[in-house]
Amino acid sequence: MGLFGRKTNGTLLFAQTEDHWKIALWRFQGAGRRQHPVLLCHGLGANRFNLDAPGENSVARYLQREGFDCWVIELRGAGKSRHAKPIWSRRRWRAERHWSLDDYLHHDLPAAIKKILAETGSRSVHWIGHSMGGMLAYAFLSRYDPRPVRSAVTIGSPCQVNGQERLFRTLSHLAPFIRHMPKLPQRFFVKALSPLASRTPEFFADYFFTPGSIDPALLQKMACLALSDLSPKLAAEFLYWYRTGAYTDLYGMTDFSALLHRIHVPMLLVAGNRDRLAPLSDLKTILDSLGTDDKEILVLSRENGFAHDYGHIDPVLGRDAPREVFPHIRDWISKHDTDSMSP
Repeated sequence: MGLFGRKTNGTLLFAQTEDHWKIALWRFQGAGRRQHPVLLCHGLGANRFNLDAPGENSVARYLQREGFDCWVIELRGAGKSRHAKPIWSRRRWRAERHWSLDDYLHHDLPAAIKKILAETGSRSVHWIGHSMGGMLAYAFLSRYDPRPVRSAVTIGSPCQVNGQERLFRTLSHLAPFIRHMPKLPQRFFVKALSPLASRTPEFFADYFFTPGSIDPALLQKMACLALSDLSPKLAAEFLYWYRTGAYTDLYGMTDFSALLHRIHVPMLLVAGNRDRLAPLSDLKTILDSLGTDDKEILVLSRENGFAHDYGHIDPVLGRDAPREVFPHIRDWISKHDTDSMSP
């Protein structure tokens, strides 16, 4: 049994990257006859528990029960992922503190997909990403050969970066200073404050979830389980995007938001009507820009028959998510799982 009496029956495997990282992959293998495995990718500063939360809020275990072979990745710096060099190596010391979205995109994800396809004998995966995990799907599918990806589901994943929030415009000016910090130990501070998680000030909480939508006990557990330390370089990248309004690579050479027309993979965008980190207007712009004709947006709002207007983490951690949101994700990847489709 794991923490909080929770079963930890996932199988841990590792994918080796070309730059000497061992990327953790947690496999939850379903008993059905689904043809293609599912890659689940967490958001910024999170780990596998983002999509494998305790109890009923595990997207991975929900899909496992539906017969899918699910693989939850932990990108470098998260969870069990480690640099392969000896612990006393200076190269490892630097690598474990400084990485960017480019490292995820060019090293971690290609290695993970290669490992999953080798282990399963499949030709492609379904990609499910929450927040940054979906942003990586946009970047990957616009830059790489899309054939290894069967379909994609992004959950609260912006690409046209929202520059209207005053909080982010203010924080963006800190990017040059953050980039040179040795480490951003968010895991330590959030874990220390976890007993107060259910009392998060409404102004701050409103950026992440709709107040009252998440079980306070789960929120406290997630504060202990689901966070990983941030790379200063990666945090500075996000702040730079908010300042400039462009979603680019590390050197500003490629604007991924301008390449959405290259994406021809079937894609479902899950949007919280009250999501301030991935505003509905941004996701509608992404939907219109995608090159694929097989695309949909699922707006989680009272107006559309859902229990409430969803925020940023509500679609995976909300009380109603297993009943209202997870079945839509299952139906999308089920619809695109047969080999009669063109990959």
